[in-house]
Amino acid sequence: MFTTSGKIAKRVLLSPVRLIGRQVRPGSVNSSVFSLVIICLGAGTTMAPSIFYYNGTFLASILILLLAFISFYTGYLIAYCAAITGGWSYEEIAYRLYGKKGLQFTSFCNILCNVGFLIGYLCLFKTTMPSLLIELFGREKVPIALDDSDSGKALWAAIFCFILLFLSLPR
Repeated sequence: MFTTSGKIAKRVLLSPVRLIGRQVRPGSVNSSVFSLVIICLGAGTTMAPSIFYYNGTFLASILILLLAFISFYTGYLIAYCAAITGGWSYEEIAYRLYGKKGLQFTSFCNILCNVGFLIGYLCLFKTTMPSLLIELFGREKVPIALDDSDSGKALWAAIFCFILLFLSLPR
């Protein structure tokens, strides 16, 4: 027999998505902050090493600090606009500030942002998955279609494009 806390723990472990869905209203400020944190952490974690690789330590450090300041300032502006307009999502804030055209533009920008992150993840996966498979199993055991040749990278890009595309689209 499960105790009450055991039932809660079982529910959390078996269905974290449903638990979050019940706790956070879609389109709310909490939902938006949660999504932003996930997006920034995921994209930042995967893209930060390449910033240092391509720009060097000094310039990369300056760029990261500059982008951190810009993120902080835009977050402040969004919070300020949310407080002034009483909006609970980007679209509501845009609608109250700029009308229907602002709402449509903001929705388009959100989708475009997701597609940009998708392209970043695609580039990461199509270059790292073949190398990872070769390192794990050896070049002779990895099928030609999955290795680090151009055809293998194209196949990985297609696989992750269709998987990640549907995962990145809002419900």
